[in-house]
Parts: sequence; structure tokens; C-alpha cells
Amino acid sequence: MSAARSHVDLLKFLYGRRAVGDIDPFLNIVSDDVEWCSIGQPGGLPWSGTWTGKSGVVAFFEAVAGAVDVVAFDLLDHMADDEQIAFLCKVSFRAKGSSRLHEVQKVDIFTFRDDKVVKFWEVFQLQPVIASLQPGA
Repeated sequence: MSAARSHVDLLKFLYGRRAVGDIDPFLNIVSDDVEWCSIGQPGGLPWSGTWTGKSGVVAFFEAVAGAVDVVAFDLLDHMADDEQIAFLCKVSFRAKGSSRLHEVQKVDIFTFRDDKVVKFWEVFQLQPVIASLQPGA
């Protein structure tokens, strides 16, 4: 099995674990100095910016969980080579305290080195997500 195929299968498993709130498996595959990036300047969203190291990944997931409840996370498609994998995803979520369901498509890009994730980028249309977090949205 190629490295790309095994990394894709591993990430699909990890997305499944993340969907039920289990981030520990992600921590097992990230490097100690991983760079974890979410679109936007710090402060744009509670989780926008660059997070570094395993503690940064934990803080990222805590920031997301503090702002939204993820209802569904669907992997729509992917592209991969031995070092990078890009997933097209659809996320359904509710802002904390809201009953309104929102959806956003995003692209998650993972860079591997020696079977560890050394870089993660998530990219999505920022304004609708910011708007969904406003009071009364």
C-alpha cells in the first residue's frame, strides 16, 4: 500500500473519531512541532490563526468546541500524494446557544513527514461562519 493510501485511510478513521469528540488519535499522528492553521487572523474566529505543537492542537479543538457544536462532518472528496492530502469536507454545525443549523464546505490540507502530520491548513469561506456566530444568527 502506498504512503498516500495509508495516510488517506488513517485520516478517514481519525475524522470518524473526531466526529464523536475523540481527538486523542489526532494527537498520536501529529509531530511535536506541528503547525496547525485555520483561515483568518487571530480573533476572526475563536479558532482562527496558527496553533503550534500538540498543546496547540488541543487548544484549537477546544476553541472550536467552545464556539460551535459540530452536527455532521462529511468527507466529499480528496487528492493525495505521499506527502500531502487535501480533503474537501462539508461541516454542519450550530453556534453555541443556537438551534439554527449552518453548513460550510472547507478544504483541509495535511502535510506528512515520516508518517507524522507536520502541517495542517483548513480553508473555508470565512464570512458566513463569522456571521453564524453573531447573536441572533
